Formats: sequence, structure tokens, C-alpha cells
Amino acid sequence: MSPYRIFLSSLVLLSLGTSCRKELPITKSAERRLTLNYVTSTSVGELYGSLLSTTEYPALQLTRTGQGAARYVLEAGIRVEVNGQERYAQTARLAAGLLRPDLSFAPGDRVRITATDRSDGAEVSSELEIPAQPQPFTASVRRVPSSGQSSARGVLHWRVEMQDPVAETNYYRIALRVVHPWRTSAGVLRYHIDYLPLDVDNSLILNDGEVIPKGRKDDDLGGLVGRPARNKTQVFSDRLMQGGQAVLEFDSDYPLARWGGSYGSPDPKLAPRVELVLQAISREAYLYMKQLNTLEAGDYSEDNFLATPLQFPSNTSTGVGLVSIAADRVLVVSQLS
Repeated sequence: MSPYRIFLSSLVLLSLGTSCRKELPITKSAERRLTLNYVTSTSVGELYGSLLSTTEYPALQLTRTGQGAARYVLEAGIRVEVNGQERYAQTARLAAGLLRPDLSFAPGDRVRITATDRSDGAEVSSELEIPAQPQPFTASVRRVPSSGQSSARGVLHWRVEMQDPVAETNYYRIALRVVHPWRTSAGVLRYHIDYLPLDVDNSLILNDGEVIPKGRKDDDLGGLVGRPARNKTQVFSDRLMQGGQAVLEFDSDYPLARWGGSYGSPDPKLAPRVELVLQAISREAYLYMKQLNTLEAGDYSEDNFLATPLQFPSNTSTGVGLVSIAADRVLVVSQLS
């Protein structure tokens, strides 16, 4: 993996899944700085202790940049305070700069995360307030024929009706995940989460009023000039919601069962649980993920020195990076067509 890029763990996505498992660019600078990235959500924290593997926990990543080079921090001290009380404190060696702390949060929590590079005492911190939980929403789904070969069972078309508080500016992310019950080799019940990519090209609200041309291909770089990037991170604002109400329409592949693996196999007696997740996110997270869409759509490789640099927002002090904790509203889909 390139030393100038680091992984953003799920979203789930968020997180969360495909759209959250993006690579976060590290800014090259002559100044030596710490980069702290941590993206998680309230509902993911509720699943701690029951996930199939600790690798499914959201990753906190700490990297050192400066003088045209980047390196992972090998040993760090991490301290997490929630509402003024210490919730987590640990000094640990990091694998590829990663630490997966067992942490859970609630909407409205005031969180401060401080990370220290043990090699020289350099410190970076971030303080934020988790947004309020989104209001309850409803969803319907129907199966439509698929013109491609990606899904033999067709495509699912989703319709979500949501409410947005009036006289506020809010930012959201929509995600679809499948929670698979597994039995470990020891017979213990655990869960594995799959996040499914969503096709939101036809929704003006999910694209903040931008029109995504039909049949657009991200690898056709010559045709991307002046066109909006596809919203693969599935973030949106409430700018186009009239009267605090909105209808979101999007497509997904039909969720399929997972095969067994080294951890065990799916429990045949328990059906997977399909969940729609509506997340309230911060403005910084919204802008960051919008830039990730632009990064993925264009040619921003290290060899393309003509590319216009992308500016990513940061909500850390004495360093750079993004710390985002989303407030989730989860709707369990009881039956698929």
C-alpha cells in the first residue's frame, strides 16, 4: 500500500461498508505532523463483543507525515474521554498504525480523543459532539429486473421516507448492511456485517441537486471534466428537503448468503438480518466524504503532477485528520420481495 494513503475503516460505514472503507489521503508537508483518523458510529459500538472478529471494529489510525514522507506510528498512547470522564486509556504497539479500541458512544456525547506518538511525545487530539439521532423513518422495497450480470436475483429498488428538523442544517449518510449470524468452531454465536454498495445516481436529494449522467463510467476520465462525482459514500445534506420531509430512492443488489470461512460458517437456523441505517454526521465528515467521491472519480495518482490538489477538512488540533462518530437510526427490513 502506498505510504501516502491510509485506510478508512466501515462504513460500515458507513460504517460503514464499501463506502466507508476508503483510503484517506495523507497531506505531504515539510512540517512533521500527526494524522489521526477514526470513523465509527453509535450502532456499531452496540455490537462490540458479539462481532465475529476484532478486525470488524472500526480502526483508529495514527500516521506521521512530514518532509515528503509518511510513516506509521509504531507505539502510541490513546486516551478517550466521554462527557468529561475517561472511558479508555491504553499504550499499545500499532500494526500498520492501527488500533481497534472497544468503544461505544451515544448520540449527544461529547468526545475527546488524544493520541501521542511514544517515540517523541508528539500529540494530536480531536474534540466533537455526536449529533442527535435522526428521526424515525420508513422504507419500502421491491425487486426490479437487472440489465447487468452482477446480480442473478435482480436489483432491489428502495424508497425511504424521512423527516428532517426544520430550521436546522443537518448532514446524513444512508447505508444498507446485512448482519450474518455465524457459529464459530467452538459453537459460539457471533455476527459478521456486510455493507452493500448503493446506486444513488437518480436521486437529486442524495446528490445534493446534482444530476449524474446515465451510463457514466468513472474510468472514462476524459468525460469527467465539469461533471459531478458519483456519490459512492452516500452522504447528503438537507438542503433540498422541503418542509422537513424527504423521499430517498436508490437501488442495491440483492443480498446473498455468505460462504463459510476460517472463522466458522453461517448458522443455517438463523436468517441474516437486513438493516437500513440512516446516520446523522458532522459537517466535517460530510465534506470529507464528498472529497473522497472526487478523489475516487478522478486521476489523483502520485504520478499525475498536473492534478489539482484536493483540500480535505480536518477536525483535529496540533495535527490533521478526521474523527467522525455518527448517530445511527437503524430500521430492520423484515421481509424482502
